Amino acid sequence: MEDIIKRGGAKAYILDLFFPSRCPFCGEFVSYDMLCCEKCFAEVPWSDGRVCEVCGKNTFEGCLCAKADGLFYDRCVTCAYYEGSKEAIYRIKFRHDTTGAELFGRMLRDRLKIAGLLDTIDIAVPVPMARKKLLERGYNQAEVIARETLRGTDIPIAAKALIRKNVRKEQHTLSAEERHEAVKS
Repeated sequence: MEDIIKRGGAKAYILDLFFPSRCPFCGEFVSYDMLCCEKCFAEVPWSDGRVCEVCGKNTFEGCLCAKADGLFYDRCVTCAYYEGSKEAIYRIKFRHDTTGAELFGRMLRDRLKIAGLLDTIDIAVPVPMARKKLLERGYNQAEVIARETLRGTDIPIAAKALIRKNVRKEQHTLSAEERHEAVKS
């Protein structure tokens, strides 16, 4: 745990003087060299062996594999369940707080290493955002998480390899079936 939530360096210290660090889960102030408080780290529902490697859903809740009309990826690796991580995701997306992205990236890198997949990745392609949203936010959270996940590796990130087109509705407003259909078009 210590190596996952600890960070350091003069840059983090100086930034903390002007922008004090907060836990991405509870919002409480944390030391400049911490990514989250130890209490939240212990309480976050980090993913475990009960996650389907094909669809990424909790196997106790029932995976999507039986319902899916052909998935378009080889394997899914997750670091945490959405329930219990919502606040950190919200902070990354809407409050310009990328501390959670660094933490999730480290956890994903750890999961990829454990699964023996980190050395098999040729390139990372973050999911693109709608241009309007990207201009509003100033960054793509998927790209930030990808950069943190691959920090310290030689794996390139192709942030402009995909183009988002025909954005009609935001994905988070759609049901799972509607999101699946939207990806097909």
